[in-house]
Amino acid sequence: MKKVLSLVLSLTLVLTMIPQLAFAAGESEDYSGKTVVIYTGNLRGDVDVYPKVAAAKKDFKAKGADVYLVDAGNYLQGKTYANSTRGEAIYDLMDAAGYDVAAMGAYEFAYGDASTGQKWHGNFTKYYTQKMLYEGVPTDFEYAKNGNGSVKGSLPARDPAAFKVISSNITGTSAAQLDGAETTTEDPNEKLFSFEPNCVLEKGSKRIGFAAQTDSFGLDTLQDGLGNGLSVSDITALPEGADVIVGLSNDGEEVAGADCTIQASTEGEEETGALVIDNETKAVEEVSLDLSKTDADAEVEDIADTVKENADPKIASSNVTLVGKNTKHRYEESEMGDLVTDALLWYAKNAFEGFEDEDVPIVAIQNGGNIRKTIHTGDIVYDDIFNAFPYSPAGVGILYVTGEQLLESLEEANYDNPSNAFPHVAGMTYNIDLDEEYDKSKTKGENGDGTYGKYYYLADSYNRVSITSIGGKAFDPKATYAVVADNMVIANGLDTYGTFKFAKNEGAKYLNNGNGILVRDVVAQYLQYGCKKKVPAKYAKTQDRITFGESAYKKAKAAVDAAKSGDPNEYLAAAEKLEKEAAITCNPDKIKEAGEAVTDAKAAVEKAKSDKAAADKKAAEEAAKKKAAEEAAKKKAAEEAAKEAAMKKVKTVTVNVKTVNAKALAKAVAKAKGSSKYVTKFVLGKKVKKIAKNAFKAYKKITVLQIKTKKLTKKSVKGSLKGSKVKKIQVKVGSKKVNKKYVKKYKKIFTKKNAGKKVTIK
Repeated sequence: MKKVLSLVLSLTLVLTMIPQLAFAAGESEDYSGKTVVIYTGNLRGDVDVYPKVAAAKKDFKAKGADVYLVDAGNYLQGKTYANSTRGEAIYDLMDAAGYDVAAMGAYEFAYGDASTGQKWHGNFTKYYTQKMLYEGVPTDFEYAKNGNGSVKGSLPARDPAAFKVISSNITGTSAAQLDGAETTTEDPNEKLFSFEPNCVLEKGSKRIGFAAQTDSFGLDTLQDGLGNGLSVSDITALPEGADVIVGLSNDGEEVAGADCTIQASTEGEEETGALVIDNETKAVEEVSLDLSKTDADAEVEDIADTVKENADPKIASSNVTLVGKNTKHRYEESEMGDLVTDALLWYAKNAFEGFEDEDVPIVAIQNGGNIRKTIHTGDIVYDDIFNAFPYSPAGVGILYVTGEQLLESLEEANYDNPSNAFPHVAGMTYNIDLDEEYDKSKTKGENGDGTYGKYYYLADSYNRVSITSIGGKAFDPKATYAVVADNMVIANGLDTYGTFKFAKNEGAKYLNNGNGILVRDVVAQYLQYGCKKKVPAKYAKTQDRITFGESAYKKAKAAVDAAKSGDPNEYLAAAEKLEKEAAITCNPDKIKEAGEAVTDAKAAVEKAKSDKAAADKKAAEEAAKKKAAEEAAKKKAAEEAAKEAAMKKVKTVTVNVKTVNAKALAKAVAKAKGSSKYVTKFVLGKKVKKIAKNAFKAYKKITVLQIKTKKLTKKSVKGSLKGSKVKKIQVKVGSKKVNKKYVKKYKKIFTKKNAGKKVTIK
């Protein structure tokens, strides 16, 4: 991490940067009239640094400097040397090295109350709290080694720390009571953390003030309640009366108002260096410390060696912070929940003696109420795991249950949200519908009233939880599954897990590891052997094993409702899917509802079939009728065509009535089986005495009249040719001589003036 040196100009103080100077023990420079601030940051339990900086401090002092040794934060946790004693070894080393000031960093909150147990859980082991390390313990400190206090332990009195611990942006005082500790102090609500807002120290002619800016990440990872009373302020309180103010920051920001800031961001690299202040001009230069060339201080090195010799073995290391805040684990999937259930599943498959049913799907369950503390990045020792999983008194077992019993247990564990029993899982996935009501039994249980234990009710039906898969396959309520979990859950029915207890008591197959391996031991083995001493990066986020929202049944029900008015086959498919979803809920009401939906859908399909058959029959009849009509029409058209063809052949029609009018002409054409469209010539027979006015007007192709009658007069043909297309009149009344006579006669009466049109008469 890049070192940040903040420069502030004022009327009374000017800080200037000059080229960095490499420092190593044995150099002959004179630091008289100088103030040197040696700093470290993000050491995270690296005990090998302390003998070096102790020697550097002595060397600067020997060269005439007024020397301060400070830490910018994150010194208390990270390596096994810090974790083994929950920070005590680091406090001792910092005291021995001669630290003057240390900033409270995020990882200074790592140990909380420094315990590895909880007062309700009967396995309480005590370490010094930070307050005790900082302020000291005047007399031997007695504490309870178990939950009821029947077994006592004590810690020896110790002197207060020689260095100041400051945090200038954390306000308040931690107010959480020490869980389970029976202390000899007068204050039953002993505070867990102790630090001052800032400080001013004077070792020479200049008063050096220190202000610390702490990353809030540490508070965010604290077990619920351990940070009560503490809050991160927007303002970093600066000390008064200092000639130079040095900021110690680990939150990634410079300390506003400080003359210079030493920064060691929480997730940054280890930092070492020094600031050199000219006491006269107050000019500041940064000096790079080459600790590789510095001889270690022998006394501090002996202490560091002892710490390393006594340190617990490292189980694993982690670049992932597994937050152990207890409330989180009681209402949703968590990274820590995924880790512990993966560990249980790994243990069952790889190390559980007697479990050989590889064909039986196995799942792991961990109740959220028993995940307690954060496992931070860095080295992990057994106490870190003990701290995270303090309640594990009964060992690990494997219980064989039906799918329905597994579902019932998950339903009961999710009777409320949050709940102590909240099931973290591995080897399976499930969904929670918080909008569904928990169906409290009125008849189940030993008392016959649905109650279980002091606070819980068993479930009569399963509404809130739906198991979506087991081992990557569909859930089968009638199948047999193996559940690996803490024996308190599957054998003793902890919290809401009565269904498991009843199944075991009623003869379900049960394997017990003999209480020799506890859940925390399983986690340790998993990290050490299953993960090869490295927490996998996948635990930086949850694995989507637990989802929230509408259940698959509810979604299927909505699909059925939507399909009712559509295609009956789609309706039936939706209903059958609903029936499958209902089956895995093991809920009688839902199974009945789904069955009724299938019945209704089948009826709709049958009705659709019947309606289709009727419609098809009607359509067939209509088609046959249409075909017959088409055939008849075709036949008629053929007949009409034939008739039309015959009519076309009738060009001449004879009319032999007294009066020739439109009616007589039409009758004659019809009798001749002709058509007015095609007739071109009318023959007027011997009986004709009169031709009506406009008689030929409707016949557009009649151009010739042949007259065989001798009885026509001027009066009887008046207007007869008007509007017609007649152009020629042929006179055929007898012999040639007679015809000639009548041609002459008819020319006089078939005139345009009389007959209505000029024509040729022959």
